[in-house]
Order: sequence, then C-alpha cells, then structure tokens
Amino acid sequence: LRLEGLRPALELCRNPKPLLQVHPPLSVGVLGLEECAEGELTEPPREPAEAFVPRLNARLPEDLEITTWEELPTWAGPLSELAREAHYTWPLSGVEGDLQDRVRAFLEAPTFTHGKAGKTEGKKGEKLVDLRPHVTEMTLDRAHLPFTMPLRPAIALNPLKLLAAITGFEAGSLQGLCREAIALREDPRRTQAERFETKLKNIYEDATLLTSGGNITLVDEDDDEPLQLG
Repeated sequence: LRLEGLRPALELCRNPKPLLQVHPPLSVGVLGLEECAEGELTEPPREPAEAFVPRLNARLPEDLEITTWEELPTWAGPLSELAREAHYTWPLSGVEGDLQDRVRAFLEAPTFTHGKAGKTEGKKGEKLVDLRPHVTEMTLDRAHLPFTMPLRPAIALNPLKLLAAITGFEAGSLQGLCREAIALREDPRRTQAERFETKLKNIYEDATLLTSGGNITLVDEDDDEPLQLG
C-alpha cells in the first residue's frame, strides 16, 4: 500500500500495525474466494481505484488478488457485524465411504452433538456442541458437498472440524475445502446516511470551536466557579 502511495492508518498501541483486517477470519487449511477485507487510510487515494489496484495486484503474492475496491464512509458498519453466512464447497474426488448415509443422517437429525475443547462450569474439558444449527443448507452430488454456515458475532466454529464430525473423517485429512462466498446483510448505517453525516458534522464543528481559541465558559457541576477558556 505504501509503495503505491496509499497511507494505511496504524493501531494506537506500543507496536502499531496497519488497520487492515480480514472478516470473518478464514480457518487454516481452508481456501477462500471472494474474501472480504477492510482497512483504514489516513487520507483518501489521490487517484481512482482503476489506476492503483492493478499495481497493487502486481505486488501481491501468487493467487492473491484484489477484485473489488470500495471506499466507505467512516461510520459504515464493520464487516464483522455485517457478515451473515458463509458458503463452502468440498470436492469429493477420491473420497470413499458411506458419505451419502452420513450426510442424510445429519440433515434428518434434530440435534447433532459433538465434543470440542472448552470450559464447562468454569473447568477445562470437553464441551458438547449441537452442530445442527450451524449448518443451514447442505446438499450432496457426485462431485461436491456444498454447505452454508451462518455467521454470528462471538461464535466461531471451524468448518473443517464441523465437516469432520459430520463425515467421520479426520479434520487433517480433509483437502480442498473452499469458502466460495460470504453473504453480507444490508448496512443499516448506510441506509441512514443523513443521520450519521449530521452527527459527524456537529462533532467536527464542536472540535473546531474548542481549538479555535474562542471565549467558552465551562461550568463544573461540582464547583460553582466557572472555568474560563480562551
């Protein structure tokens, strides 16, 4: 980004990193298409995206490409809140076993519990999780097993481990699982643009007034003596 004249904003911490994140995070061992990333710049780009995105792609590692660049207002909702569901597909080439029966049993079961590491009553151990609500759609054809997982805040379920629990295979042996797309819900903040723009304008005007050296009198509720600024 910097080499192409873009200035990423940095975190406010001891060892600041660029404010650039991928949401929702992609599990290790899972491929990704149409992934979403959001970042913050200290100033707007000085040229249109059509000019600098091809140059950025030329610098990126192989198989990583920016396909869409969209500038959003600062008050737009974060991707972590807007992500609604993820669509996965698993290729079945070389897969053997009673996969059809296992998938059918999972889809027909009202509950499908699976043990995972966690805390139960404050103690570390195995925690039983019902996997059925974590899959909203799943179909099986001769070549692929596509399925959809809802994305909820503060709930992270590894799709490889979920697929392993359903199919009976070891998670480490599952190859080629790909998150093909992420569905985003409509951003309610962007549909109320006038409301947020007005708030930002008022905040900016207040900040400008406080730094302009004007005569402003602030009264502390715990003190009868006014505090004079300016």
